[in-house]
Amino acid sequence: MVLTEAEGLLMLAAADLETAEASSDPLIFREGAWGFWMRQAIEKALKAWLVLLGETPPLTPDLDRLLLSLEQHGVNIAPFQELTQFTIYAVQFRYDPTSEPLGLDRPPFQRMVHALSKLSTLGLNRPPVPPHPGIDLLHPLEHPHQQRQHHLLQQRDLPSASDRLSTHSIAF
Repeated sequence: MVLTEAEGLLMLAAADLETAEASSDPLIFREGAWGFWMRQAIEKALKAWLVLLGETPPLTPDLDRLLLSLEQHGVNIAPFQELTQFTIYAVQFRYDPTSEPLGLDRPPFQRMVHALSKLSTLGLNRPPVPPHPGIDLLHPLEHPHQQRQHHLLQQRDLPSASDRLSTHSIAF
């Protein structure tokens, strides 16, 4: 099967998020390692969303800039604003040994990135290809507000990918 650019980005985002989740134990993995993989997943999901809106994503690791690009398309970025703090993991935490951990609570951020990835899939005509067998990106998350989101993913009568992606909002 040939993947579209957006499908490829979402597949990579899912693999990066899977790696982040595997490194989510703060007693074993330093925050910089977990944060790097989280940032990778966020960046790729945001870029996939932009591609589905018909935009060529900017070549930048700046999550603020990517979110602002989505906002210019009418996307409510408020629920994902907290994710911008992961931009620091692009370089600083990888190369500065004196960087102080942010002390982030890992599970809520992982749920937020799952939600971001799922919203990014709304523009696809078919479900995304999971990175490994057995990973279901359309399975509802544990967060209580995810059931409504899952229902929206199941709807087939939405007008267009662009309309779906630019007017959808989510609450955590």
